[in-house]
Amino acid sequence: MTSKTFTITGNARAWLTDTWRTPKDMEERAKTDPDAAVSWLSFTTPEQDMTEYGWIEVGMATITATINDTDAVNAKQVQNLKAQIQEIQAKAHEQVRVLEDRIQSLLAITYEEPANE
Repeated sequence: MTSKTFTITGNARAWLTDTWRTPKDMEERAKTDPDAAVSWLSFTTPEQDMTEYGWIEVGMATITATINDTDAVNAKQVQNLKAQIQEIQAKAHEQVRVLEDRIQSLLAITYEEPANE
């Protein structure tokens, strides 16, 4: 399998989700830390409209993403999936333990006839 990085470029709508920040705040932040200013934005496909969720559309973005080595990305995905499996197994184990405790509790209950007085 040949592993390589590749680049994707596409357009997206840019949204400001924090109602306390303004485009002026972004402009000022971009002067000293453009990465931070960009991190204040959320992006969607050009067709998606997020106004019903209170997001404010601030413009369009052309995004270029360099995708890491595909083998490395796949390895990370496998690692994440294994972690999810462990989490599910741990939760299931705990649920089974609770059920088994309940069964033991029910089996331990004995009926004793009241003494005649």
